[in-house]
Amino acid sequence: MGAEQGPADREQAVARFEQAQHELARGHQQRAEEMAKEALEFDAGFNPVRLWLAAHYVAQDDAHHASRVLQDAIFTDRGDQEAWARLREVDAATASRLERLGEIAPDPFVTVHRNSALDDDLDSIEGLAPVNHDADWLYEEVPPDDLFETDDDEECSFEEEEAGEVDTRGPAPWEYDQDRAYLARWQQEAIVQTMVATLQEAWTREDALLPVLEMCAHLEAHRHPEIVEWAHRCAHLLGLADAELMVFAEPCLTPVPIADNPPRLAIPTGLIRSLHGPQVGFHLGRDLEYIRSGYLAEWLIADLVADRRTRLAGDVASTLRELIHQMMVALEMDIHRDQRQTLAKLAHAWQQRATLSADRAGYLCCGDLDAACTAIAKACTPSFDKAAAVTLSGFLEQFQGRDAAALAAIPPQETPDRSVDYGAYRIKMLRWWSTTPEAAGLLEAFTVA
Repeated sequence: MGAEQGPADREQAVARFEQAQHELARGHQQRAEEMAKEALEFDAGFNPVRLWLAAHYVAQDDAHHASRVLQDAIFTDRGDQEAWARLREVDAATASRLERLGEIAPDPFVTVHRNSALDDDLDSIEGLAPVNHDADWLYEEVPPDDLFETDDDEECSFEEEEAGEVDTRGPAPWEYDQDRAYLARWQQEAIVQTMVATLQEAWTREDALLPVLEMCAHLEAHRHPEIVEWAHRCAHLLGLADAELMVFAEPCLTPVPIADNPPRLAIPTGLIRSLHGPQVGFHLGRDLEYIRSGYLAEWLIADLVADRRTRLAGDVASTLRELIHQMMVALEMDIHRDQRQTLAKLAHAWQQRATLSADRAGYLCCGDLDAACTAIAKACTPSFDKAAAVTLSGFLEQFQGRDAAALAAIPPQETPDRSVDYGAYRIKMLRWWSTTPEAAGLLEAFTVA
């Protein structure tokens, strides 16, 4: 909207807020949220709007966005006791963490935080001007061979990487063809560059990740020998220095890469209890790949900008995202609503492709295609309790007759790593790639290593 924020805009903010309440009373939920967002653009210090939105999200059973908007209220006015009280009701863990870290405040020259959590839901990733989003190319089942090429003198063999002659961070021969092309477009954004640099600097400070690390414990080899053995094997095969392994008590199945300097991977007890053998290797391999790739910081910033609901993510992943949100508070407020929509679409388009790269790495590490595909199906199952009993055939049965491109066309609100539809697409793509000469050669090299 471009309205200047300040006391002089309170009258217009109040008018927009009244319109928002009127629209909600008429049943126009999306319009009501738009009006509320406009009210905050006129006066970002008008916290009653945030409290109203939080109540609205709670009524919609959307605790994640309720928590985000209440945190924004606290960032705006740390003395807002009503915001604190509601946050304790909606998200007690985050409220406790913010209270413990009260001395770590946002930039003192930043008094308000643009309410990035209120951006409109996006229903497609088509029409993004900076990249070619022609539908046939975007969701092409068989990726083009020449979209991302490297010069011959820059290429290196898997054996050279294993010998330690080159840095294994960066492009790898198993990556999905469009991965790095979309990453390059993501990295061109100035705000992304600044956020990535801020996160990488934070990784050098031990206390920066303390809220996440406090939720984990060091994984002990004598208690979980299979996990440790698979983790060491995957790190070796990917050419990555052994990561610091941590464990956290949650029923989810997806490990959480916390940082790449030093490499840290948190593993949920749900995975330890529910998966064994190559399925464990697949998940550890694919999440270590986000570290090995060298673009974990870009991935985490993309996750933040997309501002997805945290279904199946678990508390550690959600806490990590909220912690990064706190680190970026001064930067996020500079992102205009329209720019954020564009960034969210671009982040989503790249993450869809990076997810396919991670799947390939996981498959090469575990060496078992059926186990890899079954592990994808289990991790995408909406119920943690039912995930252990999921079979590959049972999972795929629900997608019979569905078009592959339609399965791939998930909206930006859905996380590619955990979307049910995209899980089916990932299985289809991994099965196809496993039949290529490229995959066969890589699998042989991984098996010998």
